Amino acid sequence: MVDHYGNFIRVSPSSFDIIGYAPDELVGHLASEFLYPPDLDRTREMMRQSRRGNVTRHFTCRYVHKNGNIITLAWTGMWSEVAQQHFFIGRDITAVKTLETIEEDLAAALEQLQSLSWSHTTLKLADYCWALELTIAIDSLWGAWVLFTGPSNFRTFTDTFALAARIENNEMTWALASLIAAVMIFCGGAATWWQVRPRWAIVLRSFGLIIAGAFWFCLGVSTVAGNPDSLFGMKGVTGGAVAYMIALRLLLFV
Repeated sequence: MVDHYGNFIRVSPSSFDIIGYAPDELVGHLASEFLYPPDLDRTREMMRQSRRGNVTRHFTCRYVHKNGNIITLAWTGMWSEVAQQHFFIGRDITAVKTLETIEEDLAAALEQLQSLSWSHTTLKLADYCWALELTIAIDSLWGAWVLFTGPSNFRTFTDTFALAARIENNEMTWALASLIAAVMIFCGGAATWWQVRPRWAIVLRSFGLIIAGAFWFCLGVSTVAGNPDSLFGMKGVTGGAVAYMIALRLLLFV
């Protein structure tokens, strides 16, 4: 029992087992002396609501055990206007709260484990695809060099190169795109291997592959169209398709 001001009037002997204080150590003292400070304002508000509404209230608050431990108590209380007293029944739910905390920690650990699993899967995927990515990146560097240094390097495919160039009508744009794609693939692959921002590394590789795929697919299609017997054209089409497939697989992990 607690009066209007929050002073203990009567306390069950079980208080000693729960918070370490015998009833005579509590009676005559304010409950706020034993409450865990962060819960004081909320507990006072619950008591005010109980007095105003004259209804049973259910709430939890924490007390400080005599040995310093924090004890969580679940309360059912009612205000008696006639007696001008609060009547409370409380039970210790510290173990329940501890279990809830453990469950939250386990959930956080599981989330972290899933994140690590994602990184492991991504690294395995990098191992499987890196040989193909490396080939595409090197080919893209070669393509950029050919375009930057002039069409004369396509000695065997002069006519077909002219057809490819007419798609954009700008060899330098093709060359720059191919160079950027190769750099993105190399940088993204290195970042993935060293686990530096792995998600962004995967995105970087993916966009590099998409650009390289567009370069080789368009150049390959135009070469095949200009010279059906050209193995270079088929290599371009195949390389572009493979680049798109790897990029799609990588993006599924982002």
